[in-house]
Amino acid sequence: MPRNTTEARKHFFGPPKMLLGLDLFSSPLPAFNIRGEDSVRTYTGGCLSLIIMYIAFLFATLKMDHLLSKYNPSVNDYVEMEAFDEDDIWYGSEHDDFFMAFSIVDYVSGEVKNDPRFVKWMAQHVHTTDGEWSFREIPIRVCTDEDYKRFYEPSKTSADRIEKYKKLGGWMCFDWSTVELAGTEAGSNFRTMDIMVNPCNFDLTLSGATDARIPEDCNWDKQKYIDYMSPGEMLMYYNTGRFQ
Repeated sequence: MPRNTTEARKHFFGPPKMLLGLDLFSSPLPAFNIRGEDSVRTYTGGCLSLIIMYIAFLFATLKMDHLLSKYNPSVNDYVEMEAFDEDDIWYGSEHDDFFMAFSIVDYVSGEVKNDPRFVKWMAQHVHTTDGEWSFREIPIRVCTDEDYKRFYEPSKTSADRIEKYKKLGGWMCFDWSTVELAGTEAGSNFRTMDIMVNPCNFDLTLSGATDARIPEDCNWDKQKYIDYMSPGEMLMYYNTGRFQ
């Protein structure tokens, strides 16, 4: 039986030679080379490099999973500049082409956040004249078939999502025909709309409603409410156009 050479026995019993190829910390040789190599690689450097690669792979995999599952989303603030001048007035009764619906859904699962045990909607028309404030509640309802007929045909990119929440009864609407918008909040005379989603235990009379409307099965546990609402995403569905 032929005897194995020292080099062959070393590769057979020792660490695989491939590990040397992974060494990211090889040291260059000064002015000569060994067996055609211009740097020295070690098994220690190869093991350390393999660990670093493994950690980097795990980190990239975790971040990709967070991206696909919408975990810990970034929050971007967008501010629309004031579209009105102080003398502008917009009458809802004169703009039948405008209509809007809104909803709050779970950012990850897409679940609609309209369980009356946790939340309740309210819309109010705010009218300020010479610094005197007055409020008028406008009833909010789940959008009806007649409401949906007022919308333009949605784009292909939004149609599926709009239809999904339509079937779930997630879109909320109110009658815009009695709404008047005017002026800016920087002045002493303006009219605006407030759309609010409140905890079910919130007393709506504090916002101008005629009664508190607190349901008997309302959840009074603050942490349960936070868990139910988080992470939330507000959706708006409206006919494209400006208040003009």
